[in-house]
Parts: sequence; C-alpha cells; structure tokens
Amino acid sequence: MGIEVDTRKSFLCREHGQFTAIYTWVNDERALILLNHLRPCSPFIVIGESAAWKYDDTLYLAEEARRAVDRLRMEPSMQTWIKLATIIH
Repeated sequence: MGIEVDTRKSFLCREHGQFTAIYTWVNDERALILLNHLRPCSPFIVIGESAAWKYDDTLYLAEEARRAVDRLRMEPSMQTWIKLATIIH
C-alpha cells in the first residue's frame, strides 16, 4: 500500500531551526511529518496520530528520536536528538 500525502490539506507548518514540522493528513489519518529543510531531497519522518500515544513513554521517545536522526541522515548528537524529541512531544 502506498502513502498519500496531500500537503494542500496541511493545517499547520512550523519551522524549528533546521527542521520543518508539517501537520497534515496521510492516508486519511492526521499525522506529523518532520523533515530537514536545509538538506534538499532529504528523507522525512511520518508519525501518525494512531501511534502518538507511544511517545508519552520517555524511553520510546528517546529511541525514536535517535532513529529519526539516523533516518534523516544527520550528524548524531545529543542536541539534535533532544531537539527532535521536543518537536515530536
């Protein structure tokens, strides 16, 4: 099954330093899309609303922030992990 992202339906877009957080719908589910807007053709992270409850667990949030930094092909650092975890939470 493919992913359908319609950014015309986004209801909020915020820049957080080098990151852009787009709040939109993905396959008819509300979702958060995170991307590094300083790097062209950068991969992105999608967090669906149905999985949002998992991020209340601090250990899960920390691990997912670390994985997100890897997926976004960024230099791993504590500061970057904390920035992403803050945006997600």
